[in-house]
Amino acid sequence: MRAHAVVACLVGVALVITGCGVAKNPGKIAVKTIEDDWEGFYVSSRSPFPSRPDLAGHDTIRSIHCGTKTNAAGLLRCTLVVGHGDRGGRQQTVGVIVRFDEQGVLRKWEFAG
Repeated sequence: MRAHAVVACLVGVALVITGCGVAKNPGKIAVKTIEDDWEGFYVSSRSPFPSRPDLAGHDTIRSIHCGTKTNAAGLLRCTLVVGHGDRGGRQQTVGVIVRFDEQGVLRKWEFAG
C-alpha cells in the first residue's frame, strides 16, 4: 500500500514539473505546434499556403528558432528555414508570429509581414 502511495506521489510531481517547464517556455510549444502543423498541411495538400506561393514545394522545416518568452501582448516571434527535403536545393527563411492567450495557450501562428 505504501509503495502505491509513493509511486502516485512521484507521478504527480513529474506531471507538475513537466507542466511548469512547458508553461514557462512558450518557444517549445510554438516549435512543436508549427512543426506538427507544417507536416500535416503538406500531407493533406501539395500547396497548403495559397497566400504564399513562394513557399510552394517547401515541404520541410530545416530549422526553427523561437524566443523563450512572449511579449506583453502574448506574441512570440519565430524564424523558420524551409526547403524541399532535408537538404540541398533552394531554401527560404520565413518569419512567424505566434499568438498566446492570457492563460499561455497557443491560439494561432501566422506568417510575419
